[in-house]
Amino acid sequence: MAGAIIKIRWKQIARQLEGIGIFRFLFIAGLAVFLFYIIFKQLGIESNHYFVTAGFILLVLSVHLQRTDKEFLKIVETHPVKVYLSEYLLLSVPLISGLIYYRLWTDILILLALIFVSGFIDFTPRATNRHNRFIRLIPDDSYEWKSESSNF
Repeated sequence: MAGAIIKIRWKQIARQLEGIGIFRFLFIAGLAVFLFYIIFKQLGIESNHYFVTAGFILLVLSVHLQRTDKEFLKIVETHPVKVYLSEYLLLSVPLISGLIYYRLWTDILILLALIFVSGFIDFTPRATNRHNRFIRLIPDDSYEWKSESSNF
């Protein structure tokens, strides 16, 4: 089932790329190649490969924490962690190939371990209203103020 969801993701990406047009596609592709080149060169510098690996791990963790399809995957997939891990590993293929090129084996192990751990994190941030303390101070007769202050 994880393979079917990966196929759906590829179709979504293809549909999005068809929708942006050829000029935007070429611009985005050129920008992506330029960024990959810069990141690849940074991996070769002695102290910077830690920052690149840590930045990628933080990016994966951020994507995982802000996913909106977690409940859907829990319904459709018996093991949604497999889907998370396969998607994050596919995203990390360019970085892993750069790490292999520069023979940074410890970074590869750390990256794979933290990707594996991030797939098991089951935390979804919920929207909270941070103005509750202030809303309680507004008199009930002034309901217009309460409705305006909750829109912030």
